[in-house]
Amino acid sequence: MLPLAKTYEVDITLAQILPNLILVRAKSNKFGQIESFLQGVKTLFSQKFIPQKDVIKFVAKKLMQKGLKISFAESCTAGLAAAKFARYGGVSASFDGSLVTYANHIKHEWLGVEDEILDTYGAVSEPCVKAMVKGTLSTTNADFALAISGIAGPGGGTASKPVGTVYVAAGDRNGNIEVERLLLKGERNYVREQSVLSAYLCLLRLKSEIFFA
Repeated sequence: MLPLAKTYEVDITLAQILPNLILVRAKSNKFGQIESFLQGVKTLFSQKFIPQKDVIKFVAKKLMQKGLKISFAESCTAGLAAAKFARYGGVSASFDGSLVTYANHIKHEWLGVEDEILDTYGAVSEPCVKAMVKGTLSTTNADFALAISGIAGPGGGTASKPVGTVYVAAGDRNGNIEVERLLLKGERNYVREQSVLSAYLCLLRLKSEIFFA
């Protein structure tokens, strides 16, 4: 990216939001060509470039444009992923509803997460968020589902799963599921915010051909 910035006389500042998400601020010099720079970045990072700061708004607009729906199963984030999606006008076309499944018995009763998964791996695990995705898709008419389960703190951590351990997942009706394990460091709401953003990034990786077409 730096060679492009030099070619088109643009100053850039990079800020890492997450390990796989970097915010790029670009400012044109006196004779800079900002539009050409942005087009070059889009070409170079065709499956990774989001032309705005708000990732969730980008996802929401793409889903609405393509007539696709999404739903959520959330534990430690307690509906934050759904609330952030619902900030934008017109999302009712892509959003029927969501599930907050804090307690294990609710994960089991509402989403069909098997007791064997909860007893063997725990609620904060890859098998659990995968099952939450599947349960959400079977419960709703959504094309995609996001699931989040973790330990936001300040208490509740263990040696094997410290505070800040979160699993996020995105899945579709064809059975494809993308999972990421997060080890976040920060206060409770920081962990929750970063977990939500990471879940949306899972969706972008799961179906890049839809969001970056």
